[in-house]
Amino acid sequence: MGKIVVSDIDGTISDGGDPMGGVIYHLQEVDAAGIPVYIVTARNADDRATTTQWLVDNDVPHAELIMSPGGDATAYKVDVAKRLLAAGHDIVEWIENNPETRSALRALGINVKGPSAYRENATWSETRAISVPQWLQDNAQRGLDWLVEGYGGDGLTDKTINEARQMSRGIVSEDKATRMGAWFARHMSDLQGTDRNTDPPTPGMVAHAVWGGWPIDESYRARNWANDQQVTPQESSRYMPTKVETRQITVDDIEVRETGNGMSFSGYAAVFNSPSEPLPFTETIRQGAFGKSLRSRNNVMMLWSHDTSQPLASTRSKTMTLVEDSKGLMVDAALPQTSLGRDVAELLRSKVVDSMSFGFSVPAGGDIWSADGMTRELVAIRLHEVSVVSFPAYAKTSATVRSIDILSDKTGADAESLSAALDALEAGNALTRDQATMLTTVVEKLAPEAETVPELLEDNTISVTLARLRDELDLNFKSL
Repeated sequence: MGKIVVSDIDGTISDGGDPMGGVIYHLQEVDAAGIPVYIVTARNADDRATTTQWLVDNDVPHAELIMSPGGDATAYKVDVAKRLLAAGHDIVEWIENNPETRSALRALGINVKGPSAYRENATWSETRAISVPQWLQDNAQRGLDWLVEGYGGDGLTDKTINEARQMSRGIVSEDKATRMGAWFARHMSDLQGTDRNTDPPTPGMVAHAVWGGWPIDESYRARNWANDQQVTPQESSRYMPTKVETRQITVDDIEVRETGNGMSFSGYAAVFNSPSEPLPFTETIRQGAFGKSLRSRNNVMMLWSHDTSQPLASTRSKTMTLVEDSKGLMVDAALPQTSLGRDVAELLRSKVVDSMSFGFSVPAGGDIWSADGMTRELVAIRLHEVSVVSFPAYAKTSATVRSIDILSDKTGADAESLSAALDALEAGNALTRDQATMLTTVVEKLAPEAETVPELLEDNTISVTLARLRDELDLNFKSL
Protein backbone atom coordinates (compact mmCIF):
# COMPACT_ATOMS: atom_id res chain seq x y z
CA MET A 1 0.00 0.00 0.00
CA GLY A 2 2.86 2.40 0.74
CA LYS A 3 3.86 4.91 3.39
CA ILE A 4 1.32 6.82 5.44
CA VAL A 5 1.39 9.21 8.41
CA VAL A 6 -1.37 9.02 11.03
CA SER A 7 -2.55 11.74 13.40
CA ASP A 8 -5.10 12.03 16.18
CA ILE A 9 -7.32 15.16 16.44
CA ASP A 10 -8.29 16.19 19.97
CA GLY A 11 -5.26 17.30 21.97
CA THR A 12 -3.03 16.71 18.95
CA ILE A 13 -4.15 19.05 16.17
CA SER A 14 -7.11 20.60 18.01
CA ASP A 15 -7.15 22.30 21.39
CA GLY A 16 -10.82 22.71 22.22
CA GLY A 17 -11.53 23.56 18.58
CA ASP A 18 -8.53 25.85 18.13
CA PRO A 19 -5.98 24.53 15.60
CA MET A 20 -2.57 23.48 16.96
CA GLY A 21 -0.39 24.90 14.22
CA GLY A 22 2.82 22.96 14.83
CA VAL A 23 1.37 19.54 14.01
CA ILE A 24 -0.86 20.88 11.23
CA TYR A 25 2.11 22.48 9.52
CA HIS A 26 4.04 19.20 9.80
CA LEU A 27 1.11 17.29 8.24
CA GLN A 28 0.99 19.81 5.41
CA GLU A 29 4.69 19.22 4.77
CA VAL A 30 4.14 15.44 4.82
CA ASP A 31 1.23 15.73 2.40
CA ALA A 32 3.19 18.03 0.08
CA ALA A 33 5.93 15.38 -0.01
CA GLY A 34 3.40 12.90 -1.40
CA ILE A 35 2.80 10.84 1.77
CA PRO A 36 -0.94 10.39 2.52
CA VAL A 37 -2.18 11.59 5.90
CA TYR A 38 -4.69 9.43 7.76
CA ILE A 39 -6.68 10.98 10.60
CA VAL A 40 -7.62 8.43 13.27
CA THR A 41 -9.80 9.88 16.02
CA ALA A 42 -11.81 8.55 18.94
CA ARG A 43 -14.59 10.92 17.99
CA ASN A 44 -17.81 9.08 17.25
CA ALA A 45 -18.59 8.43 13.59
CA ASP A 46 -21.84 10.38 13.99
CA ASP A 47 -19.71 13.55 14.11
CA ARG A 48 -18.16 12.94 10.67
CA ALA A 49 -19.69 15.96 8.93
CA THR A 50 -18.65 18.39 11.66
CA THR A 51 -15.17 16.87 11.92
CA THR A 52 -14.62 16.93 8.17
CA GLN A 53 -15.62 20.59 8.03
CA TRP A 54 -13.19 21.45 10.84
CA LEU A 55 -10.36 19.70 9.00
CA VAL A 56 -11.18 21.60 5.80
CA ASP A 57 -11.54 24.96 7.57
CA ASN A 58 -8.13 24.53 9.21
CA ASP A 59 -6.34 23.23 6.11
CA VAL A 60 -5.57 19.80 7.59
CA PRO A 61 -4.72 17.34 4.78
CA HIS A 62 -6.46 13.99 5.12
CA ALA A 63 -6.60 11.17 2.62
CA GLU A 64 -8.72 9.18 5.09
CA LEU A 65 -10.75 10.07 8.18
CA ILE A 66 -11.26 7.04 10.43
CA MET A 67 -13.69 7.53 13.32
CA SER A 68 -14.68 5.42 16.29
CA PRO A 69 -17.88 3.37 16.65
CA GLY A 70 -17.57 3.91 20.41
CA GLY A 71 -15.79 2.23 23.31
CA ASP A 72 -12.29 2.55 24.72
CA ALA A 73 -10.17 5.00 22.72
CA THR A 74 -6.84 3.20 23.14
CA ALA A 75 -8.26 -0.20 22.21
CA TYR A 76 -9.96 1.30 19.18
CA LYS A 77 -6.78 2.98 17.90
CA VAL A 78 -4.70 -0.17 18.43
CA ASP A 79 -7.30 -2.10 16.40
CA VAL A 80 -7.14 0.49 13.61
CA ALA A 81 -3.33 0.33 13.63
CA LYS A 82 -3.39 -3.47 13.29
CA ARG A 83 -5.82 -3.26 10.38
CA LEU A 84 -3.70 -0.65 8.59
CA LEU A 85 -0.55 -2.74 9.03
CA ALA A 86 -2.34 -5.89 7.87
CA ALA A 87 -3.48 -4.04 4.75
CA GLY A 88 0.16 -3.38 3.87
CA HIS A 89 0.48 0.24 4.98
CA ASP A 90 3.88 1.38 6.20
CA ILE A 91 3.03 3.70 9.12
CA VAL A 92 6.13 5.86 9.18
CA GLU A 93 4.75 8.08 11.96
CA TRP A 94 1.77 8.27 14.30
CA ILE A 95 1.11 11.51 16.20
CA GLU A 96 -0.90 11.05 19.39
CA ASN A 97 -1.29 13.08 22.59
CA ASN A 98 -2.49 10.29 24.93
CA PRO A 99 0.49 8.62 26.72
CA GLU A 100 -1.35 5.31 27.21
CA THR A 101 -2.25 5.12 23.53
CA ARG A 102 1.29 6.06 22.50
CA SER A 103 2.67 3.20 24.62
CA ALA A 104 0.23 0.68 23.13
CA LEU A 105 1.04 1.76 19.57
CA ARG A 106 4.79 1.59 20.19
CA ALA A 107 4.30 -2.05 21.30
CA LEU A 108 3.24 -2.70 17.68
CA GLY A 109 6.56 -1.30 16.45
CA ILE A 110 5.09 2.01 15.27
CA ASN A 111 7.09 5.26 15.47
CA VAL A 112 4.83 7.34 17.75
CA LYS A 113 5.34 10.99 18.72
CA GLY A 114 3.49 13.45 20.89
CA PRO A 115 2.38 16.85 19.52
CA SER A 116 5.06 18.63 21.59
CA ALA A 117 7.66 17.23 19.17
CA TYR A 118 6.48 19.80 16.61
CA ARG A 119 6.51 22.84 18.85
CA GLU A 120 9.36 24.33 16.81
CA ASN A 121 6.95 24.60 13.88
CA ALA A 122 4.23 26.28 15.92
CA THR A 123 2.12 29.00 14.39
CA TRP A 124 2.82 32.67 14.95
CA SER A 125 -0.13 32.83 17.36
CA GLU A 126 1.48 30.07 19.47
CA THR A 127 4.94 31.64 19.56
CA ARG A 128 4.00 35.29 19.87
CA ALA A 129 1.43 36.52 22.34
CA ILE A 130 -0.78 39.17 20.76
CA SER A 131 -1.92 41.68 23.35
CA VAL A 132 -5.61 42.31 22.69
CA PRO A 133 -6.79 45.70 24.01
CA GLN A 134 -9.89 45.81 26.21
CA TRP A 135 -11.79 48.08 23.81
CA LEU A 136 -11.44 45.45 21.06
CA GLN A 137 -12.73 42.76 23.42
CA ASP A 138 -15.67 44.99 24.41
CA ASN A 139 -16.57 45.66 20.76
CA ALA A 140 -16.61 41.93 19.97
CA GLN A 141 -18.80 41.24 23.01
CA ARG A 142 -21.22 43.95 21.90
CA GLY A 143 -21.54 42.21 18.54
CA LEU A 144 -22.14 38.84 20.20
CA ASP A 145 -24.84 40.40 22.39
CA TRP A 146 -26.54 41.82 19.30
CA LEU A 147 -26.44 38.39 17.69
CA VAL A 148 -28.21 36.87 20.70
CA GLU A 149 -30.83 39.62 20.39
CA GLY A 150 -31.43 38.62 16.76
CA TYR A 151 -29.90 41.58 14.91
CA GLY A 152 -27.28 39.72 12.85
CA GLY A 153 -27.53 39.24 9.10
CA ASP A 154 -27.15 36.04 7.07
CA GLY A 155 -23.52 36.61 6.09
CA LEU A 156 -21.83 35.80 9.41
CA THR A 157 -20.13 32.39 9.40
CA ASP A 158 -19.72 30.08 12.37
CA LYS A 159 -15.97 30.66 12.11
CA THR A 160 -16.39 34.43 12.44
CA ILE A 161 -18.70 34.02 15.43
CA ASN A 162 -16.28 31.61 17.13
CA GLU A 163 -13.43 34.03 16.53
CA ALA A 164 -15.54 36.84 18.03
CA ARG A 165 -16.03 34.74 21.17
CA GLN A 166 -12.27 34.27 21.37
CA MET A 167 -11.68 37.99 20.77
CA SER A 168 -14.08 38.87 23.58
CA ARG A 169 -11.84 36.77 25.86
CA GLY A 170 -8.66 38.48 24.66
CA ILE A 171 -7.56 35.87 22.13
CA VAL A 172 -6.75 36.88 18.52
CA SER A 173 -4.62 34.68 16.29
CA GLU A 174 -2.10 36.16 13.87
CA ASP A 175 -4.19 34.81 10.99
CA LYS A 176 -7.28 36.59 12.33
CA ALA A 177 -5.33 39.84 12.75
CA THR A 178 -4.14 39.53 9.14
CA ARG A 179 -7.70 39.03 7.88
CA MET A 180 -9.09 41.85 10.03
CA GLY A 181 -7.16 44.56 8.21
CA ALA A 182 -8.41 43.38 4.81
CA TRP A 183 -11.98 42.84 6.05
CA PHE A 184 -12.34 46.35 7.45
CA ALA A 185 -10.83 47.85 4.29
CA ARG A 186 -13.55 46.14 2.22
CA HIS A 187 -16.52 46.75 4.51
CA MET A 188 -16.30 50.35 5.72
CA SER A 189 -19.18 51.26 3.39
CA ASP A 190 -21.46 48.87 5.34
CA LEU A 191 -21.70 51.51 8.08
CA GLN A 192 -22.87 54.29 5.77
CA GLY A 193 -25.80 56.13 7.36
CA THR A 194 -25.21 54.73 10.85
CA ASP A 195 -23.85 56.30 14.03
CA ARG A 196 -23.80 55.68 17.77
CA ASN A 197 -27.50 56.55 17.99
CA THR A 198 -28.69 54.12 15.30
CA ASP A 199 -31.33 51.81 16.78
CA PRO A 200 -31.95 48.98 16.14
CA PRO A 201 -28.48 47.94 14.96
CA THR A 202 -28.10 47.09 11.28
CA PRO A 203 -26.51 43.83 10.06
CA GLY A 204 -23.50 45.89 8.98
CA MET A 205 -23.10 47.27 12.50
CA VAL A 206 -23.29 43.75 13.96
CA ALA A 207 -20.70 42.45 11.48
CA HIS A 208 -18.29 45.29 12.29
CA ALA A 209 -18.74 44.71 16.02
CA VAL A 210 -17.99 40.97 15.91
CA TRP A 211 -14.83 41.83 13.96
CA GLY A 212 -13.87 44.23 16.76
CA GLY A 213 -15.16 47.52 15.35
CA TRP A 214 -18.17 49.88 15.31
CA PRO A 215 -18.91 52.71 15.28
CA ILE A 216 -16.84 53.74 12.28
CA ASP A 217 -14.06 55.39 14.30
CA GLU A 218 -13.70 52.15 16.27
CA SER A 219 -13.62 50.17 13.01
CA TYR A 220 -10.73 52.31 11.76
CA ARG A 221 -9.09 51.86 15.14
CA ALA A 222 -9.50 48.05 14.91
CA ARG A 223 -8.19 48.03 11.35
CA ASN A 224 -5.12 50.02 12.32
CA TRP A 225 -4.53 47.79 15.34
CA ALA A 226 -4.73 44.69 13.13
CA ASN A 227 -2.32 46.17 10.59
CA ASP A 228 0.14 46.89 13.40
CA GLN A 229 0.29 43.15 14.13
CA GLN A 230 1.79 42.32 10.73
CA VAL A 231 5.25 40.75 10.57
CA THR A 232 8.38 42.44 9.27
CA PRO A 233 10.37 40.81 6.43
CA GLN A 234 12.90 39.48 8.95
CA GLU A 235 10.15 37.98 11.12
CA SER A 236 8.45 36.68 8.00
CA SER A 237 11.35 34.40 7.11
CA ARG A 238 10.93 32.73 10.50
CA TYR A 239 7.16 32.55 10.82
CA MET A 240 5.84 32.66 7.26
CA PRO A 241 5.11 28.90 7.01
CA THR A 242 1.77 29.41 8.73
CA LYS A 243 1.01 33.00 7.73
CA VAL A 244 -1.47 33.13 4.86
CA GLU A 245 -0.72 35.85 2.33
CA THR A 246 -2.42 36.97 -0.86
CA ARG A 247 -1.02 38.34 -4.11
CA GLN A 248 -2.91 39.78 -7.08
CA ILE A 249 -2.26 40.26 -10.77
CA THR A 250 -4.25 41.80 -13.59
CA VAL A 251 -4.82 39.07 -16.16
CA ASP A 252 -4.33 40.12 -19.78
CA ASP A 253 -5.59 36.92 -21.37
CA ILE A 254 -8.65 35.87 -19.38
CA GLU A 255 -10.87 33.62 -21.45
CA VAL A 256 -14.52 32.95 -20.65
CA ARG A 257 -16.28 30.55 -22.99
CA GLU A 258 -19.58 28.75 -23.24
CA THR A 259 -19.62 24.99 -22.77
CA GLY A 260 -22.35 22.41 -22.95
CA ASN A 261 -22.94 22.74 -19.21
CA GLY A 262 -22.48 26.48 -18.77
CA MET A 263 -19.41 28.73 -18.70
CA SER A 264 -15.74 27.92 -18.28
CA PHE A 265 -12.89 30.19 -17.31
CA SER A 266 -9.13 30.20 -17.81
CA GLY A 267 -6.46 32.66 -16.73
CA TYR A 268 -3.31 33.06 -14.67
CA ALA A 269 -3.47 33.44 -10.89
CA ALA A 270 0.30 34.08 -10.70
CA VAL A 271 3.16 34.77 -13.09
CA PHE A 272 6.81 33.83 -12.69
CA ASN A 273 9.83 36.13 -12.50
CA SER A 274 7.73 39.29 -12.56
CA PRO A 275 8.60 41.86 -9.86
CA SER A 276 5.67 42.79 -7.66
CA GLU A 277 4.71 46.29 -6.67
CA PRO A 278 6.41 47.31 -3.39
CA LEU A 279 5.05 45.42 -0.36
CA PRO A 280 7.23 47.44 0.75
CA PHE A 281 9.73 44.80 -0.38
CA THR A 282 9.81 43.62 -4.02
CA GLU A 283 8.87 40.01 -4.65
CA THR A 284 9.22 37.51 -7.50
CA ILE A 285 8.04 33.92 -7.90
CA ARG A 286 10.47 31.35 -9.25
CA GLN A 287 9.22 28.97 -11.92
CA GLY A 288 8.29 25.68 -10.28
CA ALA A 289 7.43 27.25 -6.91
CA PHE A 290 3.95 25.71 -6.92
CA GLY A 291 5.12 22.25 -7.99
CA LYS A 292 5.17 20.42 -4.66
CA SER A 293 1.87 21.95 -3.56
CA LEU A 294 0.16 20.95 -6.81
CA ARG A 295 1.42 17.39 -6.43
CA SER A 296 -0.12 17.11 -2.96
CA ARG A 297 -3.65 15.92 -2.30
CA ASN A 298 -4.81 19.17 -0.71
CA ASN A 299 -8.07 20.51 -2.02
CA VAL A 300 -7.70 23.98 -3.58
CA MET A 301 -10.78 26.11 -4.11
CA MET A 302 -11.52 28.94 -6.50
CA LEU A 303 -13.30 31.71 -4.57
CA TRP A 304 -14.83 35.07 -5.13
CA SER A 305 -12.62 37.65 -3.40
CA HIS A 306 -11.02 35.13 -0.98
CA ASP A 307 -14.44 34.52 0.63
CA THR A 308 -14.78 30.84 1.57
CA SER A 309 -18.55 31.27 1.73
CA GLN A 310 -18.59 32.08 -2.02
CA PRO A 311 -16.91 29.12 -3.79
CA LEU A 312 -16.77 28.88 -7.56
CA ALA A 313 -14.87 25.63 -8.19
CA SER A 314 -12.42 23.21 -6.57
CA THR A 315 -9.79 20.67 -7.48
CA ARG A 316 -11.44 18.01 -5.31
CA SER A 317 -14.73 18.29 -7.22
CA LYS A 318 -12.75 18.22 -10.49
CA THR A 319 -14.35 21.50 -11.55
CA MET A 320 -10.94 23.19 -11.58
CA THR A 321 -7.44 22.27 -12.73
CA LEU A 322 -4.23 24.07 -11.82
CA VAL A 323 -1.14 23.75 -14.01
CA GLU A 324 2.28 25.36 -13.91
CA ASP A 325 3.62 26.34 -17.31
CA SER A 326 6.51 28.56 -18.37
CA LYS A 327 4.48 31.70 -17.67
CA GLY A 328 2.89 30.98 -14.30
CA LEU A 329 0.02 29.24 -12.54
CA MET A 330 -2.77 28.58 -15.03
CA VAL A 331 -6.32 28.14 -13.73
CA ASP A 332 -8.98 26.38 -15.76
CA ALA A 333 -12.40 26.15 -14.11
CA ALA A 334 -16.02 25.34 -14.87
CA LEU A 335 -18.09 28.13 -13.34
CA PRO A 336 -21.19 26.95 -11.48
CA GLN A 337 -24.72 27.53 -12.72
CA THR A 338 -25.53 29.69 -9.70
CA SER A 339 -26.29 33.39 -9.40
CA LEU A 340 -22.69 33.98 -8.26
CA GLY A 341 -21.25 31.85 -11.07
CA ARG A 342 -23.27 33.61 -13.76
CA ASP A 343 -22.49 37.05 -12.33
CA VAL A 344 -18.75 36.32 -12.19
CA ALA A 345 -18.80 34.94 -15.75
CA GLU A 346 -20.42 38.13 -17.03
CA LEU A 347 -18.06 40.40 -15.07
CA LEU A 348 -15.06 38.53 -16.49
CA ARG A 349 -16.41 38.41 -20.02
CA SER A 350 -17.18 42.13 -20.04
CA LYS A 351 -13.75 42.96 -18.50
CA VAL A 352 -15.39 44.74 -15.56
CA VAL A 353 -13.31 42.37 -13.44
CA ASP A 354 -9.87 41.45 -14.75
CA SER A 355 -7.83 40.40 -11.73
CA MET A 356 -6.92 37.15 -10.02
CA SER A 357 -5.28 36.50 -6.69
CA PHE A 358 -4.04 33.51 -4.75
CA GLY A 359 -3.79 32.76 -1.05
CA PHE A 360 -0.64 30.99 0.08
CA SER A 361 1.84 30.31 2.84
CA VAL A 362 5.54 29.63 2.61
CA PRO A 363 7.16 26.51 4.12
CA ALA A 364 10.52 26.70 5.87
CA GLY A 365 13.18 27.49 3.27
CA GLY A 366 10.54 28.48 0.73
CA ASP A 367 11.71 32.07 0.33
CA ILE A 368 15.04 33.81 -0.18
CA TRP A 369 15.57 37.33 1.17
CA SER A 370 18.20 39.86 0.19
CA ALA A 371 20.56 41.07 2.91
CA ASP A 372 18.72 44.40 3.25
CA GLY A 373 15.29 42.71 3.42
CA MET A 374 14.01 44.63 0.39
CA THR A 375 13.73 41.77 -2.12
CA ARG A 376 12.22 38.33 -1.70
CA GLU A 377 12.11 35.36 -4.07
CA LEU A 378 9.46 32.71 -3.51
CA VAL A 379 10.93 29.33 -4.42
CA ALA A 380 8.33 27.04 -2.77
CA ILE A 381 4.70 27.96 -2.13
CA ARG A 382 1.93 26.12 -0.33
CA LEU A 383 -1.19 27.08 -2.28
CA HIS A 384 -4.42 27.50 -0.28
CA GLU A 385 -6.85 29.01 -2.80
CA VAL A 386 -7.19 31.11 -5.94
CA SER A 387 -9.68 33.94 -6.28
CA VAL A 388 -11.31 36.19 -8.82
CA VAL A 389 -11.10 39.64 -7.24
CA SER A 390 -12.67 43.01 -7.93
CA PHE A 391 -10.46 45.31 -5.89
CA PRO A 392 -6.72 45.99 -5.59
CA ALA A 393 -5.10 43.61 -3.12
CA TYR A 394 -2.55 46.22 -2.08
CA ALA A 395 -4.78 49.22 -1.43
CA LYS A 396 -3.45 49.32 2.13
CA THR A 397 0.04 47.96 1.90
CA SER A 398 2.88 48.91 4.19
CA ALA A 399 4.12 51.24 1.46
CA THR A 400 0.88 53.23 1.62
CA VAL A 401 0.95 53.30 5.40
CA ARG A 402 4.55 54.51 5.29
CA SER A 403 3.53 57.30 2.89
CA ILE A 404 0.77 58.38 5.26
CA ASP A 405 3.30 58.49 8.10
CA ILE A 406 5.55 60.72 5.97
CA LEU A 407 2.61 63.01 5.17
CA SER A 408 1.82 63.15 8.86
CA ASP A 409 5.38 64.13 9.73
CA LYS A 410 5.52 66.79 7.02
CA THR A 411 2.17 68.42 7.78
CA GLY A 412 1.48 67.70 11.45
CA ALA A 413 -1.75 65.84 10.61
CA ASP A 414 -2.69 62.91 12.84
CA ALA A 415 -1.76 59.72 10.95
CA GLU A 416 -4.86 57.74 11.95
CA SER A 417 -7.22 60.61 11.15
CA LEU A 418 -5.45 61.19 7.85
CA SER A 419 -5.77 57.50 6.94
CA ALA A 420 -9.49 57.55 7.75
CA ALA A 421 -10.03 60.68 5.65
CA LEU A 422 -8.18 59.20 2.68
CA ASP A 423 -10.25 56.02 2.98
CA ALA A 424 -13.44 58.09 2.84
CA LEU A 425 -12.06 60.06 -0.10
CA GLU A 426 -11.13 56.90 -2.01
CA ALA A 427 -14.58 55.40 -1.38
CA GLY A 428 -16.27 58.56 -2.68
CA ASN A 429 -18.00 59.16 0.66
CA ALA A 430 -18.87 62.61 2.02
CA LEU A 431 -16.19 63.99 4.31
CA THR A 432 -16.82 65.42 7.74
CA ARG A 433 -15.87 69.04 8.37
CA ASP A 434 -12.81 67.94 10.36
CA GLN A 435 -11.68 65.61 7.59
CA ALA A 436 -12.17 68.28 4.93
CA THR A 437 -10.25 70.84 6.97
CA MET A 438 -7.39 68.42 7.55
CA LEU A 439 -7.11 67.42 3.86
CA THR A 440 -7.23 71.00 2.62
CA THR A 441 -4.52 71.89 5.13
CA VAL A 442 -2.37 68.96 3.95
CA VAL A 443 -2.74 69.99 0.31
CA GLU A 444 -2.00 73.64 1.05
CA LYS A 445 1.14 72.79 3.04
CA LEU A 446 2.48 70.46 0.36
CA ALA A 447 1.38 72.46 -2.67
CA PRO A 448 1.10 76.12 -1.67
CA GLU A 449 0.66 77.21 -5.29
CA ALA A 450 -2.38 74.97 -5.80
CA GLU A 451 -5.76 76.51 -6.46
CA THR A 452 -8.13 76.99 -3.57
CA VAL A 453 -9.94 73.78 -2.66
CA PRO A 454 -13.73 73.67 -2.27
CA GLU A 455 -15.34 75.67 0.51
CA LEU A 456 -16.85 73.81 3.46
CA LEU A 457 -20.61 73.50 3.55
CA GLU A 458 -22.75 74.17 6.61
CA ASP A 459 -24.16 70.60 6.77
CA ASN A 460 -20.82 69.12 7.87
CA THR A 461 -19.86 67.82 4.41
CA ILE A 462 -17.94 69.29 1.51
CA SER A 463 -19.02 69.61 -2.09
CA VAL A 464 -17.85 66.79 -4.30
CA THR A 465 -14.98 68.10 -6.37
CA LEU A 466 -12.99 65.28 -4.78
CA ALA A 467 -11.30 64.09 -7.95
CA ARG A 468 -9.08 67.17 -8.11
CA LEU A 469 -8.24 66.91 -4.41
CA ARG A 470 -7.37 63.26 -4.92
CA ASP A 471 -5.11 64.19 -7.87
CA GLU A 472 -3.30 66.78 -5.76
CA LEU A 473 -2.74 64.25 -3.00
CA ASP A 474 -1.52 61.63 -5.50
CA LEU A 475 1.00 64.11 -6.93
CA ASN A 476 2.32 64.86 -3.48
CA PHE A 477 2.55 61.18 -2.59
CA LYS A 478 4.77 60.69 -5.64
CA SER A 479 7.05 63.56 -4.63
CA LEU A 480 7.76 62.18 -1.14
